[in-house]
Amino acid sequence: MTATAALVGELEARIGLSRGTPTLLLMIVRDDQSLTETARHLSALLGRSALKLYQIDGAAAKEGPARWAEESRGATADAFLVAVAPVGPLAARGAAKLFNAQRQNLRDLAGPLLLLLSKKDEAQIRETAPDFFSWVAQSYEAPSLEALIALSVERGVVEHEPEKPAEIPVRFLHLSDLHLRPAPGKRYDQGRVLKGLIALLARDRAEFPLDLIFITGDLAFAGVAEEYAVVEQFLADLVEATGVPGERIFVVPGNHDVDRKTSKWLLRTLTSDDESTDFFINDASRIWHAHKFDAYRTSMSKVVGANRPLGLGVGPDAVEIVEVRGQRIAVASFNSAWFAHDDSDTGKLWLGEANLDGAVDRIEQESEVSLAVALMHHPTETLSELEREPVERLLERSFDVVLRGHLHREKTRVLQGQRGSYLEVAAPASYQGSQWPNGCFLGELFPTGRKVQLRPYTFSSGADPWVLDAKVFPDDEKDGYRHTFRLGERQTRSLGLRAAVKKGVDATLAAASPEDLRAAEVAMSAPSDQRSAQRNPNSASNLRAKNFVLRADQVDLWTTLSREGSSPLHGHLKDHVARQLIKLVPASSDLLSGTDPELLTKALRGFSAYWDQNKSEWFKELDSKESTVTVALHAYLLRMVTHDTSAAVAIVTNARFGTLHPDIAILINGQLDAVIEITRWNGQRAAEQAVLRVNLYLSNLKITRGGALIYDAPPAHRGLTFSEESVPVAIV
Repeated sequence: MTATAALVGELEARIGLSRGTPTLLLMIVRDDQSLTETARHLSALLGRSALKLYQIDGAAAKEGPARWAEESRGATADAFLVAVAPVGPLAARGAAKLFNAQRQNLRDLAGPLLLLLSKKDEAQIRETAPDFFSWVAQSYEAPSLEALIALSVERGVVEHEPEKPAEIPVRFLHLSDLHLRPAPGKRYDQGRVLKGLIALLARDRAEFPLDLIFITGDLAFAGVAEEYAVVEQFLADLVEATGVPGERIFVVPGNHDVDRKTSKWLLRTLTSDDESTDFFINDASRIWHAHKFDAYRTSMSKVVGANRPLGLGVGPDAVEIVEVRGQRIAVASFNSAWFAHDDSDTGKLWLGEANLDGAVDRIEQESEVSLAVALMHHPTETLSELEREPVERLLERSFDVVLRGHLHREKTRVLQGQRGSYLEVAAPASYQGSQWPNGCFLGELFPTGRKVQLRPYTFSSGADPWVLDAKVFPDDEKDGYRHTFRLGERQTRSLGLRAAVKKGVDATLAAASPEDLRAAEVAMSAPSDQRSAQRNPNSASNLRAKNFVLRADQVDLWTTLSREGSSPLHGHLKDHVARQLIKLVPASSDLLSGTDPELLTKALRGFSAYWDQNKSEWFKELDSKESTVTVALHAYLLRMVTHDTSAAVAIVTNARFGTLHPDIAILINGQLDAVIEITRWNGQRAAEQAVLRVNLYLSNLKITRGGALIYDAPPAHRGLTFSEESVPVAIV
């Protein structure tokens, strides 16, 4: 019997003996990246026995022992499993305080609970909450994910997949913060550090041939022309040593690439979203700020090629698509130093929500993009508070990897949000003086395998000037001090979906009759006129939706696209589930009018009426996820809401109005008319919180109609209710 099988057997016995008794068991997992998969395989292996296991997931996992106890009492199971992955030390300390404060609630558990924590989080939480850990009856160290998968296959709880040919990765070098200067003393010191790096790359070229080079700012020290002569020589040496041509080198400026003499009299920061939109949409607004980068632009254009973004392109012009061995990778080069000037930059910098949004639109219009990489110099913590949250949300929705520099120390972390996740890699300074730590990352992108492997190097004064840095990933000794990060799946639609759907639409329209064409307008919502949109924030031109806008009379066209596999549901659901969804929505002549004042009440009541009989079909191969429920309600509204000449209706999912993000928006004649908020049941407070959010939308968006849908509720609580504010709430 293997050690993994023995551990699973011990867990089965322990849970069997503790059935019905509040017991806390702790499973320590190697890292956050394998936490979800470890939980999935443990759940499958334990569920194979006579035990019934219930996994507490999503937001409930982060709400502490009180919520775990509540969930356990509401489920029929022998044991419960919860995996908690707080993002970062601050979140871990917050979780620790919550766990400690609620530890008494562990006695209310309906049975044994298996808590999964990564090794790092367990250490941080244990330090802050020792009293909580005194309730742990038994601790275990989780087997490797590979061992769990092997046992799952052996016991038939997961299907064995035939081995696929090993994916050839896209190899890259990440440098940052070179700070090059022409002074003789500095040139000598720079030389012994950077010549050693060039020697390492030349020596490593046979075993680790590079495909791409990313440099995330501060190439020079003061942003003046004479410094860039040194930069150009270094980049020429880099090209010769690695064989990577200039067009495969991607650069962005940092605060040291700003000519501070030029920036002295310029606008120091922005004060509102309106100013930001104007700055990043209107080319004329950036003319004077662009002069701060004249020396940088001139030099980089010579080295990496003319007409390259260089981090100075905005919106769609910031994006380049590079193809390596059939893999199409989108690289968005963003300039976080537009407002950089001195050492008090923090809180004054702007990346531009409109800038990122335009870049994302460009990426989504490209077909078959397998990975999206964003480059910038500064961490998001240095941005203005006014835009930090929307920028981070766009990054987590739309990019897989974010590379940066600035702080002169390495940092790697996976940032997980409600709508997606990305891997942030901060490179150390490649040169800040030989007496200081200097380093870089060599990395491998696996677009198909959805992972990134990093190998850190550091400057040494020994015989080999640059050596592998064992301090960065000390727990990965057996892997040669390389660490593999697993990338999350997109929770919004797949990259390139917009182009794929447009192609399907064009083909369908080409074969349509004139009668069909009159009712078959499919519009992508992009802000065609940002300035007029600012004047009317509810206009369709300011609606930056993350799905296609489809009118109710386009259901037949939408069904056709679903059959062809080009549905806008592709990013959320498998094709056969999408097709099933369309079939399940009842075809009825009793359509709802957009002008009906009871539209939301009738729509939510109708959706509730057939929810139970179809839910099992919808989720046959899927969990009850908010994205799936959102698309289900979207499908229902498309089928049931009609429009006439006085009320053209559009239904939009995942809409964005500035910082407000209703799950579903209903537009009448191009104007926002109503919103629907969707959330999972977690007691009566779920409805109360949803109504609060709906009222926030109504107040800020200046509309009068809104509703809420609460799903996965126990049968006794289901129905249609009204809040004190007359907001209809459907509980299903």
